[in-house]
Amino acid sequence: MLGVGVHRFGPHQCLYRWGATPRGEVLLRGLGIALLSSAIPYSLELLALRSLKPGVFGVLLSLEPAAAALAGLIILGQTLDLIQLGGMALVVMASILIMGRRGPAATTNPLDESAGPGATGP
Repeated sequence: MLGVGVHRFGPHQCLYRWGATPRGEVLLRGLGIALLSSAIPYSLELLALRSLKPGVFGVLLSLEPAAAALAGLIILGQTLDLIQLGGMALVVMASILIMGRRGPAATTNPLDESAGPGATGP
């Protein structure tokens, strides 16, 4: 299915239909946008996931929409409505509240045989 979509709507079809020939500058800009918008952020998130606690990582990920809104305001001059800002604040607060909860002090792994009945401590 993806192959059909790429063949039907891919960049080569757009260039063919518009009668344009690809220029080096356009291709370099496209490559730069691809790297800056997807590849580099995803790689950095994976590195952060390895070094941060899952709760901290979750809260930081919930802040991404707020960072994007701030970047849109500073770079593009875009503003959000009050309801959009409120929704974004609710998402961030919910993430902080959920990640801030502490589980039971002592949890046991149900697959751990040493924690079963009659088990002796270390």
